[in-house]
Amino acid sequence: VFIALFKADADAKPYWDGNVKKFKVSSLSADDPYLVDAAGNNAIAADGRITFDALSFWTVPGSLPAADAAANEVAGKDGRTVARGGAGQKLPGFTGTGPGALNSATGARKLFYDTAAGGLAALNADATTAAALQSSLGASSVANAQTLLAYARGQDVDDLDGDSSVTDARKWIMGDLLHSRPLPINYGARAGYTTANPAIFIAAGSNDGFMHFIRNTTTGAAESGAEVWGFMPQAVMGKVSTLRTNATGVKHPILVDGSPVSYLRDTNSNGSIDTGEEAWLFFGLRRGGARYYALNVSDPVNPSLLWKIDASGDFSELGATFSDPRVIQIATPAGNVPALIFGGGFDTNKDADAMGTNDTVGKALYIVNAETGELIWKAIGGAGADTAKVFTHPDLVDSIPSAVAVLDADGDGLQDRAYVGDTGGNVWRADFSGTDTTTWKLTKLATLGRHATDASGKSDDRRFFHRPDIVQSLDDEPFDAVIIGSGDREDPLDKGGASDNVVVMIKDRNVAVGAGVDSDLELSDLGDVTDTCLTPGGECSAALDDGWSLRLTTSGEKSLATATTISNTVYFTTYVPGFGSSAGSCGPKEGTGRLYAVSLFDASARRNYDVTTEELDRYTELDSQGIPAEVVSLPPNSILRPDLNVEQTGAPTRFETYWYQAEDGDL
Repeated sequence: VFIALFKADADAKPYWDGNVKKFKVSSLSADDPYLVDAAGNNAIAADGRITFDALSFWTVPGSLPAADAAANEVAGKDGRTVARGGAGQKLPGFTGTGPGALNSATGARKLFYDTAAGGLAALNADATTAAALQSSLGASSVANAQTLLAYARGQDVDDLDGDSSVTDARKWIMGDLLHSRPLPINYGARAGYTTANPAIFIAAGSNDGFMHFIRNTTTGAAESGAEVWGFMPQAVMGKVSTLRTNATGVKHPILVDGSPVSYLRDTNSNGSIDTGEEAWLFFGLRRGGARYYALNVSDPVNPSLLWKIDASGDFSELGATFSDPRVIQIATPAGNVPALIFGGGFDTNKDADAMGTNDTVGKALYIVNAETGELIWKAIGGAGADTAKVFTHPDLVDSIPSAVAVLDADGDGLQDRAYVGDTGGNVWRADFSGTDTTTWKLTKLATLGRHATDASGKSDDRRFFHRPDIVQSLDDEPFDAVIIGSGDREDPLDKGGASDNVVVMIKDRNVAVGAGVDSDLELSDLGDVTDTCLTPGGECSAALDDGWSLRLTTSGEKSLATATTISNTVYFTTYVPGFGSSAGSCGPKEGTGRLYAVSLFDASARRNYDVTTEELDRYTELDSQGIPAEVVSLPPNSILRPDLNVEQTGAPTRFETYWYQAEDGDL
């Protein structure tokens, strides 16, 4: 389990520390599995966070600084301290003094940037590189640009540690991983690795401006955690000076904040990405900019740039790239190809609530060729004439920051449908089956509460920032269940009123490929199960023909993560903002998270989380504070909760089975 960490600066300075730490699950077959550290001890405390005395797997105890007893640090352990141990401790250091030690070729950090010609070049702190990047860095001179590059590489150019040296490394180099979720990529038994010790590398973006590529273990099976290389897009370099100056009261900048995704092409199906096979990495920047990047990481230690796109040309509608791309296989006139599907992004118009106003950017859905970045098809707002590449829908007026849920409805190995919500309370369906892109379309599945224009404020202002979950199911007839929750991710501390936000399950009964149609379905059409359908087999007065809605009844409660459905149990988390200030701080309280486990069919409680009342059986309070992530499935029958506890689902263990028909007709 690779955990991303960050810590906001206590003095409201823009630079925040970050890290990636590795732990393991004790045993997925045990009755009570849990996360363990490198010593085999339970790594999670009662508050749902890493214990103070945990030793994460990559950490070198003898190289840790002296423990700060006031911060509950333990000698020889990295624990929950962000700027201690982990991958941050293992960033390659310097091999000497002066600018020469800061070049990738000298054995220090191997860093790259994207060139105007469409390739990667070494991000060295030399005069030649500084001259090429002076404009992107916003530097007043080549010398100033060179200093900024040295800082970005990790040099203590301002003697922040007070040791009278400006050529050593900064005390802590890795920036915060605020939204970027670490992605492990398993290359299998290649280049000295084995099946027992596969080549695993972890991609993770951070707001010091880098997409990091981290080695899990060495070929000799020793723990590593070292950064193999890092990539800084030119588009974020203008914010490096803000991080270096680090002035109190300056807003924390966002640089590389999107979660990476990968595509692997194992052509011989041997479980390894061998020479000649493909591994591609894709990511956006979130608020770092309206851009997506694709890197060829088929050789994990020598990346190259596949492509990059920005808000121009075919992608002129692109907003801040909140929508993590999803890899799909689709049919095109040129044959079956790997592609990416992603939403148009976030329009910062919504930061000001923008009651009743339409967005300018982000109101789009894109499908692009994964290898080339070329547009295959897009759906946009408007009323223009449709073409083979462009579909218009007049009701698409709100940005789509969410990742997109995809479905292979007919089981032919090609994705043919997608669902996504927007920031105006709408849920959309896209159909893209067959090679004739003129038949591809976007239809509105439901309208669940667009931002209000009157004194009701945000009571009907339901926004979708996270991917729906899709479950193919059946009652009297087949339906595709679309589970999605509302909540303003960019205003999580809004207290709001009770029942402003909802989690819904919509029954899309147009299950045939290409059968999507515009619907007038509204929230009132979904059975309100908030105060009924509380227990399995109990009273349920809600009409569930079109699905159900569960109101989040605590003031300010929001759904800020994707739901996960396992054996017809829907697991989802919500966030309840804190009221007042934290002790000893002028900042807001962290707030609390909840974990719900409800039936896919009627939202009745599926876990005995609270034995005192029926209503509370649907959820439990998480041990950790703050905004919770989604539940992570741990096959065969466990989940990793956002408070880092492992919980068994009770789902039956399933095994793959096969049959064949012999030539003589016998089975």
